[in-house]
Amino acid sequence: MALPSGSQQIQTLDVKIAGGNHFGRYPKISVEQTFNMIVSDGTLVDYAGYKNILTINAGGKGRGAYASSVLNIILCVVGRGVYVIESDLETFRQVGTLFTSDGQVYIAENNNDQIVITDGIKLYVYDASPDGAQTPPATEFMTSGIDFQFPTTGGSIDYQNPGYISFQNGRFILSLNNTSIWVLSGYNTANANNSWPADSSHIGTLQTKPDFVQAALPFPGKGNTLFVMGKDCIESWVDVGAAKFPYQKNSSFNIDYGTINPTSLSHLENFIVFLSINEQSGLAIMLSEGGSIQTISTDGIDFKLGGLTNPEDCNGFLFRQDGHLLYQFTFITDNLSYVYDFTTKEFFTVTDEDLNYHPARDVIFFNNKYYFVSLNDGNLY
Repeated sequence: MALPSGSQQIQTLDVKIAGGNHFGRYPKISVEQTFNMIVSDGTLVDYAGYKNILTINAGGKGRGAYASSVLNIILCVVGRGVYVIESDLETFRQVGTLFTSDGQVYIAENNNDQIVITDGIKLYVYDASPDGAQTPPATEFMTSGIDFQFPTTGGSIDYQNPGYISFQNGRFILSLNNTSIWVLSGYNTANANNSWPADSSHIGTLQTKPDFVQAALPFPGKGNTLFVMGKDCIESWVDVGAAKFPYQKNSSFNIDYGTINPTSLSHLENFIVFLSINEQSGLAIMLSEGGSIQTISTDGIDFKLGGLTNPEDCNGFLFRQDGHLLYQFTFITDNLSYVYDFTTKEFFTVTDEDLNYHPARDVIFFNNKYYFVSLNDGNLY
């Protein structure tokens, strides 16, 4: 082969080996995509793998998981069953049964050994009051579902649709699906109707827009601040300890976006991440640090989100891998999972072994390891 003459120019071209998803709106712009890896120190490294460690319910699918540092257990929902997994991760038992068998559940714990589960139909309470060294505790029980009625002018709200549940300053905070109402439990109690007083001192409403409340979420790192999230807006409330109603709305601040589904909400450190929409804007990925919001999705990601067939069928969570804070979000119907790395500010595509969506739902940290229940089966991974 003849060598180039001196008059010819020789150019050096960089070949990009380590990078994230930089695909554009159209393939001719870019098709760059990275699967099941993230960038660390300028090098591609493996994304977190997973393995099955416990079959809980072979016929069900994972719906939610919660790690209690107080009780030193994992409580998870698989199919209709509610299960307690002991710290050895081998001993588990079913402690209750839900009315529903599919879909996301929400879980929160108070300071009185009570863990609340909601499934959109009923509210359930797992109560593990301590009684010495006995395991499981002799008084352990779970309610079969609590019904509520809250008085309104000229009638009452028959409360059969409990949604997102959280805990702040001694009270559970519960959102009522398909209403503008969020309600407070009594102080550190939740296992009977009288634990949810039906009076104005325990009932709040979403006020900024005509909207349905999606979640009432204590803001991480902001003390007594509560974000009440709808589909089209977010309000900031503060627990001021008032006798008439403990929360006071910030009248000079709100966010003009809500969340498409509270299953996409996740919070860690000092911010929350969610899949956002409002009445004038399509789906995007946003974060808030308690004040303004920031869009983190790229043009290519936004275009992909705009073409989804069922974006409400989604799931999202935050976790750390080797110092990298990651937000993984999945669109189940559309068979798609992405991860956003807050350290490198890059997106990556993640899958299972068959290149379908990643199966993780509700990643928890327990005994110095991460665990999750699966969107596809009844195993703990």
